[in-house]
Amino acid sequence: MLAEFDLPADQSKLTATQIHNAARRMERLLSEIGQVARSEPGRRSKCRIEDLVSAAMESQQEQVQFKNVTIDQSVEPGLTVECEQSRVERVLINLLANALEVLPDGGRISIQAARSGDVAQIDVVDNGQGVPVEIRKRLFQPFVTAGKKNGLGLGLALARQTMLDNEGDLQMVDSETGAHFRLRLPCKAGAHPSGS
Repeated sequence: MLAEFDLPADQSKLTATQIHNAARRMERLLSEIGQVARSEPGRRSKCRIEDLVSAAMESQQEQVQFKNVTIDQSVEPGLTVECEQSRVERVLINLLANALEVLPDGGRISIQAARSGDVAQIDVVDNGQGVPVEIRKRLFQPFVTAGKKNGLGLGLALARQTMLDNEGDLQMVDSETGAHFRLRLPCKAGAHPSGS
């Protein structure tokens, strides 16, 4: 449009802004694909689950307020893992962003994190319409998407690969209402809350 039409100044600026935003989204997407494709895992560090959850929630705060969504959070204190912090944060951000995109105004999201044996388990649950039956078995494959206006269907495939790269997993849990995703990461050795 910019090259072929003589647009008014305000329309030119709007179009340029849209191109810029789309290019930034593509840059982030290519970066994530590169992370999955690289031969060596990234650097892992000791991370508190509460910090990972807080960072993800903070990144989506504007959308949470805009859609009047309530987030109930319950994270077991002192729960610690060793992981690639930025990539695992990105998984949580992706799950929250997906839920916020499909939830109606006034919807609800629950984030629960607790230790289960030697694993830190994080459950992200929303009260939306849930994942369509026809794509559930293929949900973590690339280019599978439904019910979203934006996205190429790569987010969950990349998210699951991130969890596998960090010796964990990402699964969809069967739920009668809404969508329920479960992240699992091995707890850092010796990281027992309250010294238990």
